[in-house]
Amino acid sequence: MGQLFFRLHVKSCRLLGTIKTHRKMRGGSSNSSRNGEWDSLPLTVAFLILDRLLEPAYHVRFAAICKHYGSLAKDYNQLNRLFNKALLPPPMLLILDKDRPTLATLCSVVSEGRIYKNVELHYSTQRWRCCGSSHGWLATVLDDVRAGSTIALRNLFKKPSTTICLPKLKVFSITKVVLSADPTLNQDSYVVGVIHGYKGLAFIRANERHWICIEETSNIWDDIIFYKSQIYAVGRRGEIVSVNLDGNNHNVPEAKLLTPENPFPHIDRERAYLNYLAESTKGDLLCIQRVLSRSTIYAKPKINGFKVYKVVFSDGDGSAVEQLLETRSIGDEALFVHNKNAAISVSTSNFPKCKPNSIYYTTDGYLKCPNGMSTFVFNLEDGTIKQPHPLSTMQRIALNTMQRKDTLQGHWIMPFF
Repeated sequence: MGQLFFRLHVKSCRLLGTIKTHRKMRGGSSNSSRNGEWDSLPLTVAFLILDRLLEPAYHVRFAAICKHYGSLAKDYNQLNRLFNKALLPPPMLLILDKDRPTLATLCSVVSEGRIYKNVELHYSTQRWRCCGSSHGWLATVLDDVRAGSTIALRNLFKKPSTTICLPKLKVFSITKVVLSADPTLNQDSYVVGVIHGYKGLAFIRANERHWICIEETSNIWDDIIFYKSQIYAVGRRGEIVSVNLDGNNHNVPEAKLLTPENPFPHIDRERAYLNYLAESTKGDLLCIQRVLSRSTIYAKPKINGFKVYKVVFSDGDGSAVEQLLETRSIGDEALFVHNKNAAISVSTSNFPKCKPNSIYYTTDGYLKCPNGMSTFVFNLEDGTIKQPHPLSTMQRIALNTMQRKDTLQGHWIMPFF
């Protein structure tokens, strides 16, 4: 990590050197103390520097240089998230290892393939299991068969590390946790959604003490999304429901079916499809289907590709779905999906190394992984599957060593702070 700080320091110094030269040419003083120059860095100049630091980890390291830089980086990232989502960087891959329970590895998959080891977690992966990440927060679960599950939301990139402990949920086998918004920016208005036992849905609002549980049905749920002030969930067959937490006429929270129970009757269920929901940077709701090959006694299943459907609503309030329209083009966007993470959509126009019209994904432990790698990019137009970028020999050795282990788990995460 020290080398990373040094590289960022050198990059910042070079840019600051350009600024100082410009000041000299204009007759400005260059005899001020070094600390004074760093502490008085103008907001506009800092934003120009951060615009040029495309690597998400660099923003975190930039913020760690001093309190003033931390404040500037925080303002930059929060403004982009609120008003300019096109500038949001691609997520990074956070690799957790139970053999190293308090440390993690961060990989920049789409930018330059950099690997950052020994990222401090501030919790133990041997006690807490990860059930996904959303809006830059890691959701960890402590299971207790008798008392229920404890969920802790953790922001690893804040200084100091921030943790939000939610009221105990008296269910077992939580499979996915999704946030409606970043608790840092929405302290009193975010909602947490949970899939438990694959067939159960539960929600809790910020600062409340009791969970709202939706009555279980035969549906197996794959994903939850908070989209335009509405809550949607998608099932294993591709069925989509809207969730009303305030209840129906009998004051009972309910999930209302918006599509047929089986909207894709032609799909062969033996091929183990999995569905995700994502909001595009243009504001469309997308349903993404993962397609697996059949497994046999002798061979593990492998991912054959993905299908993307645009959810077309028949009214303005999102209460009825007219059709699921398949598309082979999402334009200059890239999607990042994982079983436990909230799907992420990124505009590639400002990140040339991020491939447009593509889906980045990580595989599960039971899936076949060619070349020992478990991170791939699927091209929607031609259906090809490739590795995200050429790797150096050392990077390939490092990733192959990590991803061959059964104790590892990878998650897409946005390094917000």
